[in-house]
Amino acid sequence: MKIPLLGLAGAARSGKDTAASSLADWGWQRRAFANPVREVLYRLNPVLIDPLSEAGTTTVAWEVDNHGWDYVKSEFPEVRGYLQRLGTEAGRQVIDERIWVDTLFKGYGSWASPTVITDVRFRNEAEEIKARGGLVVKIVRPSQALIDEAEHISENALGGWEFDATVFNVGTIDQLGASIRSIAKSM
Repeated sequence: MKIPLLGLAGAARSGKDTAASSLADWGWQRRAFANPVREVLYRLNPVLIDPLSEAGTTTVAWEVDNHGWDYVKSEFPEVRGYLQRLGTEAGRQVIDERIWVDTLFKGYGSWASPTVITDVRFRNEAEEIKARGGLVVKIVRPSQALIDEAEHISENALGGWEFDATVFNVGTIDQLGASIRSIAKSM
């Protein structure tokens, strides 16, 4: 039996994780190509400038442990840049362009639940999902301003890609979830 596989693409803050949450409520497993990238940065634990702390600095690990990745990427914009450069310039360009694809799909044969991948950013990631019978959906949120790091290749590599569907995130969280669940039901 083929396990449903759905990849979500779109700009930062377009609603990919929110859409995936609506599938998690249905028993879908959430995975991300960037999970090992975040783990590497966490273990490297760079110092961050923090004008609000007494010391004037903090670390990635302390902030993640106390506030989570979303907060850290929002309050310390340099962290998103670190993640982009670690994943792309170091991982994909120095080691192998398939490093994160191969890492994510290493245990694919044992995946027991339908899976949504929340961060499809490159063609080889989308192609791998398609090769395994999955769909790749683009989430578009027209009202969301682009982040400062929007010019990085990881934010633009799927330009011109033909997605299986495009969901416009212009309503409520429930409406976004209903759109994604409708696509998931069709699989």
